This record gives sequence, C-alpha cells and structure tokens, in this order.
Amino acid sequence: ERDRLGNEVTMASANAQAVIMYGRSQMGKSSTVASLMGKNQTEGRRPSIGRGDGRSCSKAAESYDTAVGLCLDLPGLDDAELQLDARAVARMGAVELAARGVSGV
Repeated sequence: ERDRLGNEVTMASANAQAVIMYGRSQMGKSSTVASLMGKNQTEGRRPSIGRGDGRSCSKAAESYDTAVGLCLDLPGLDDAELQLDARAVARMGAVELAARGVSGV
C-alpha cells in the first residue's frame, strides 16, 4: 500500500504516530535515527550523518521507519547555512508528518 505521495505505508507509518528528532545542529538527531534503524538494515534510504563541523546534514524534514516506529528527522535549529527558525522547522515537520498520515507524536 502507498500513501498519497507514493511512499510505501509500512507497519510503523500505519500506526500513525511518530517520534520527532528536534534540536540544534550537530546534536545527534540523524545519528540517533540511523542507530534506531539498526546496523543490519541495508535496503532503503538512511539519514546523512554529520561531520562535526556545525553544518546540518538534514536539509529538510524526512521520516524513517525504525525499531521504535516512525521517526521524523529535522534540520538543526541554529544552522548558519540554512537559517531556519523554530517555526520553519516545525512547519517542515508538520508537512512531512501529514504526508505520512501521522496523527500523533
């Protein structure tokens, strides 16, 4: 089954809840999502991991199916390159979650 954007609806996204990774740049949001996906998962996309230079790897809100359910990975709040404020980051997240059919966080 696929959602309205063509993404495959998995058990995690079908539960319609998500864990949100929200915070400053380079604080480990994407690394945590990658860890929750497990080392043995080689198929599908994975979040980019930072290099510790202060720049966000996540340029947009993206959701991933993990061991704990659907996780939303957001760009860092204080990234100098992206210059996104908290409202812009929250808006990006809301759009991604709505596209995945999430009704609770």
